[in-house]
Amino acid sequence: MASIGIFIGAPIEHASERATLKRAYEFLSAQGIPAVILANMNLGDRQLDLVIAIEGAALVTESKGFTSAVRGGHNGDWEAQLASGAWKKFVNPYLQAIGEKLALRDAMRSFAGADVPYPSAALIFVPAVPPGSTIPPGDFKVSIGGLDELPAFITSMKRGGWSLDQWRAFAAHHRLLAVPSVDAALSPQLLDAEQLLGAYGEAFIRTYGGPASEMVPMLCVWESEELSSEVVLDRSVRDDNVLLTGPSGCGKSLLSYSIGLAGLARGNVPIVVPAKDFEGNLRDVVNRETALLEASSAAAVISAARRLNRRLMLVVDGYNECTPGERQRLTRSIAAAVRRYDARAVISSRMPLERGDLLPARSYAVRIPNIKTKLAIAQRAAGGVSAEPFADLLGTVGSGLEAKMIGQLGQQLPPDTSRYGLFDAYVRERLGSAASDGIRALSRIAGMMTERISFGLSVRELDRLSDREGVSGALLQTLADANILGRRGDRVHSFRTAFARSKWPTQRWRACAALCLTGRPKRFPQRTMRCWLVAGFSTG
Repeated sequence: MASIGIFIGAPIEHASERATLKRAYEFLSAQGIPAVILANMNLGDRQLDLVIAIEGAALVTESKGFTSAVRGGHNGDWEAQLASGAWKKFVNPYLQAIGEKLALRDAMRSFAGADVPYPSAALIFVPAVPPGSTIPPGDFKVSIGGLDELPAFITSMKRGGWSLDQWRAFAAHHRLLAVPSVDAALSPQLLDAEQLLGAYGEAFIRTYGGPASEMVPMLCVWESEELSSEVVLDRSVRDDNVLLTGPSGCGKSLLSYSIGLAGLARGNVPIVVPAKDFEGNLRDVVNRETALLEASSAAAVISAARRLNRRLMLVVDGYNECTPGERQRLTRSIAAAVRRYDARAVISSRMPLERGDLLPARSYAVRIPNIKTKLAIAQRAAGGVSAEPFADLLGTVGSGLEAKMIGQLGQQLPPDTSRYGLFDAYVRERLGSAASDGIRALSRIAGMMTERISFGLSVRELDRLSDREGVSGALLQTLADANILGRRGDRVHSFRTAFARSKWPTQRWRACAALCLTGRPKRFPQRTMRCWLVAGFSTG
């Protein structure tokens, strides 16, 4: 099929104009002639029904729909015969066509900043010149005929004019709306649907395109087969429902946004469903989300998608963040929406679905980023700053989100910042407003580890320490949420000791710590265990 771009200034209301557009489109498509069509546009004080542009030529048409005889000439008013037999005057359409032709040439000349050739013009009667009419024949200024003669008017245009690229630029300059199909141009309802989804899609890209663009390829697993996230993204075209599982910060959400954006590019309509906001009613959640993306309601988006035969995609973000009592209801609600609207679901979660049997999905496990991936994430976040100095610190974090934060810190810190200074800046960034209290608590924890020559404490020891030192449970939870403190079984370990241990084997660190505590630390450099456990988490 030939490439035919349609641009409109406003919805086409008159049946004669719609019929002329449809006939022109059918002819150009059947003949494989590339074209640009401008419909119902205003240039100054002139309204133009239709401009049909092919490579090197253009035709302005004025459409009239009369069922009874008309009469008139090159000058003066024309008249149409009424059912009573009387005649009623109307504006001379021949002169209208000439005026529109001249208005178009003036606008072309203003746009180009140079002289341009005259476009052709035609007066089209729909469906044909009424029987019994007395009108002049066409001339070199304006061709006159019915719809059946329109193809001949198009093919007989003089060449030597604008290219189609110039016409597209002209349409953009006059802020004409590009419509994806002739049906949308002809139907106000379809046009409204196209405009709604167009604005929604642009808002979706603005909101989720930025975060998705930061994604670097990640390792995923499907049925013991290791795949790149790029392969998963490609396969998602064929998958009906997709479940992305993995630990926090591994990139599940970014991958789900990327799948939604890829679906949008294929004509689907993605709607993000933040699972943490689900309180029993899916409609409320999607209404809030679509309202943030310039749509009046989710119902309007869904109605437009169905009217245009575009498939819905429900991107359920953070299924595990839904309150436990509502997770099963969320699964049932998503499954019901998928069945009702023939939609697809893309779900990111740290846990399996409750009642997953209701929503069969191809499951991909997104792996924790390896050091190579974390380095790539940090390098992208660091911009022009090398991420190599962050390698030690990157080796101790477990998520892509933390790797990104380390890279961002690299842009802010002086180039000669020590690895300890980088660590301190990272901890402060992670803890935010709780940084001062958090670092004091970490220093006390480090002191107890020093006393025990240990890289961890039991949960019971940490409880006794928090009671004795007045460290609140809320602050300990903040440290855990920031991955500064971790727990394995009944043992609590610190992020900073993991950072320290990244250089030496465990046995060497223990020997170093023992010597430090016996008062003979001078044999060891400042980056030793004494630096980390005696100094603890102090800021000085």
